[in-house]
Amino acid sequence: NLDGDTSDTVYLISSLSELLWITETVSNSVSTWSQGKIFLQTADIDASETQYWDDAGGYDDPEDATAAGNNEGWLPIGLGTTNTKGFEGFYNGDYHRILNLHIKRNITDDIGFISKMNSPGGSAGVVRFGIIGGDFTVLGNSANNIGGVMGKYYNPSTGTKFDQVFFEGRIENQSTSGYVGGLVGYFYAGSNQGTIKNSYANVDIFGG
Repeated sequence: NLDGDTSDTVYLISSLSELLWITETVSNSVSTWSQGKIFLQTADIDASETQYWDDAGGYDDPEDATAAGNNEGWLPIGLGTTNTKGFEGFYNGDYHRILNLHIKRNITDDIGFISKMNSPGGSAGVVRFGIIGGDFTVLGNSANNIGGVMGKYYNPSTGTKFDQVFFEGRIENQSTSGYVGGLVGYFYAGSNQGTIKNSYANVDIFGG
């Protein structure tokens, strides 16, 4: 890790099912479960099958292998948490990528691979990570805070990292208003806190 603390809990992530476990665990958590945890990606992950994922019935029913159903796709990490902070862990891609991640959702706020990091403390953040072939479509009339990697990155501390991160793909917001960005939809930080460094987006953005 980057903070020198060897007592941190580290989860190794090498498959789409393990990524799904993170987002389901964070979204169902009633506390800051991800805080102080490190998630280390150890291989490229092909997320092409998220094109057909449906929220109804979980992500392993027959409809998830075909275009049948609503095809909501990836559930952003931290979306729907009962606490308001979203994801507070430290995601280290270790220079690996997620390929062909799909989102097609009719929801209002904070859409991306990670939904939001709201006032995360300590050594939270995202580093050495990229998404290639991302395809996000957000439906509805009032969608806001849409980004390729993170929907909302709000009030990070001085220890929060966002470094060597990229997104390549397509983002469509069918709303007629709202914030959209290639990396982050809405970014708010104090002086030199949570700075985005050494990162880029190569993205086609379409708006209502």
